Amino acid sequence: MALPPVLQLVAYPPYLSPPAPFKGLTARGPISDSNLMGSALVVLSIVAVLLHCGLAQTPSALAGLPFLDGHTVEDVIVLTTPPPGYEPATTDAEWEPVLRANLYDDLAKYRAKVAKASGCGVSHHVLASLAGKPSGGVQIQRICRMLAGSVQLYGLHLPDTIFELNVFDEPTCRLTRGCRLPVFSMHKRYNFTTNRSMDSDVLFPHLAHPFDRLLFYPWAAKDKHAILRASMQRPYMGMTKHAKWRYLVNADGHVSASRLGYIMQTNSVVLRQQSLWIEYYYRSLRHGEHVLEYNEKTILPMLKSYDDPTRDAELRRIANTSQHFCARYLTPEGKARYAAYALHAYAELFSAALPAFVRGLPGLLDSRSSEPNTTGTVPSGDELVRALLKAGEAEEAGAV
Repeated sequence: MALPPVLQLVAYPPYLSPPAPFKGLTARGPISDSNLMGSALVVLSIVAVLLHCGLAQTPSALAGLPFLDGHTVEDVIVLTTPPPGYEPATTDAEWEPVLRANLYDDLAKYRAKVAKASGCGVSHHVLASLAGKPSGGVQIQRICRMLAGSVQLYGLHLPDTIFELNVFDEPTCRLTRGCRLPVFSMHKRYNFTTNRSMDSDVLFPHLAHPFDRLLFYPWAAKDKHAILRASMQRPYMGMTKHAKWRYLVNADGHVSASRLGYIMQTNSVVLRQQSLWIEYYYRSLRHGEHVLEYNEKTILPMLKSYDDPTRDAELRRIANTSQHFCARYLTPEGKARYAAYALHAYAELFSAALPAFVRGLPGLLDSRSSEPNTTGTVPSGDELVRALLKAGEAEEAGAV
């Protein structure tokens, strides 16, 4: 008997690609599918589960039941396309609270600095020295191409500008005793007691970490303990297994950990370490709303206090809010949009003077090739995006 299309889809083993219209829905579990018999067992198992649950055969219907109450689902449901209610934020109004709490706070000190510079001449002198020091090598090129690809994919626009991006974990400004101009970094320190940055770096999304899935597992079936399983620990434990635990612990490495975004993809409660280290979106997260914050003295009493059935609804609300925040702001599209907002806000510090300054710099890529521009006409930001993509395609073709 032929199975309905969605049931055929979820039965696909991981090493096969599902049909294009159904790539948003996958299911993975502990059953081996390394051979044909294993695949057949996965088919029968998942079909039985879905029929027993009576779930509709669409990802949006599954997402309508974030805690899958009353259903016995053994496999973690993984969605790679956003169901209704989980769409990425796309408008200025939707982004305003996040930008105000994070980006605009980072840039506030530089607005006065740049305004005091006589005709921006001092600032432009520093920019000119940065323009003459290409650094970062392969990692910088990779980030630029990822940004270029995202900008093109989501129909965004980049300004004509020049900026410095620090690709190391340590923030730059703390090592140089302050920055005369904004420097973009991916980590820095922040004092949540005084609500002041301890480093002058402007935070930029880490584009290499794609938080591009949503993971759902029945709340009643989740292990009620907390788990911390970092990427360096062995044996390695993937996110699908993480989703089976009610509490997921995030802890810093030597700076803030990208793990936080990954575990926010689940419908579990995220425990975030109280720390000075932050990434670009941390100041939007609230204790008791998106996460539960802890330190070494409070984590055990806090977990004990939540081991109370009357607080179950509170835990669900926190898990749900966290997962929705991740889906709206932390996906690859969300990171690309934040990066574009950051570059525009940075360029606006210098008013109309910066685009003119950039157009006067030698050595920019011509929009028609990856060769230096010698024609006297300087490409716009959008043209440079296309040039970067073209150069990346040519490099990859040569490597093959």
